[in-house]
This record gives sequence, structure tokens and C-alpha cells, in this order.
Amino acid sequence: MARPGERNFTYTEGDDELYLITLQRAADSSAINLTGAVISAEIRDNYASEGGVVVATATCAVVNGPGGVFSMEIAAADTKTMGGSSYKYDVQVALGGKKRTYLRGEIQGVKEVTDL
Repeated sequence: MARPGERNFTYTEGDDELYLITLQRAADSSAINLTGAVISAEIRDNYASEGGVVVATATCAVVNGPGGVFSMEIAAADTKTMGGSSYKYDVQVALGGKKRTYLRGEIQGVKEVTDL
């Protein structure tokens, strides 16, 4: 079984963040068809197996199923609470009765200056 891909992101404390992500097969870079998929992503202070606490849940939606594109959004209220710290995340896809983690990494915060 293939391992999840790794990609790190940054966020700005207090901002709404939106990431567009394309899932591709490692072997040939073809898109993974996400049509009908349910996509979930959690942000934790540590890995779940090590007692990590969920600090935010990203809202994910398929943008282009055949093209393997989905969005991952973190609300400003969550990034404000996250406070510019570094966290772990992963993305799980449920499709055709199977669940698989396709992507994981760190999400590094940047402290805000302007506070609207």
C-alpha cells in the first residue's frame, strides 16, 4: 500500500485560509478521481495515536472530482485559536466503502499583526 503524500502548509493567525489541493497517483501523476468522495481533515497538536487533541477541523469539498481537486478551508475563528503555532494534519478520503489517508504534514502558523 502506498504511503500518504506529504505537504506542509502555512496559515496566518486570525485569517480564513483556503487551500486547493490536487491528489495524484505517485506512479504516473494521474489524478485520483474524487467523484462521490467524502473528504475529512483534522488539525491536532500531536498525532492521534499519541493523544493529540483536535484544535480545528477543516471543511473539505470536492471541487473537480475527475481532476482530483478538492478544497480544504480553515475558518478565521479556528486560526485565531491556533495562535500561530505549528500543528499536524492529515486528509482522509472515504470513497467506494474504503477509507484512506492520502495526505499529511504540518501546518505552521504566522502571527497576525492587524487584528480586525
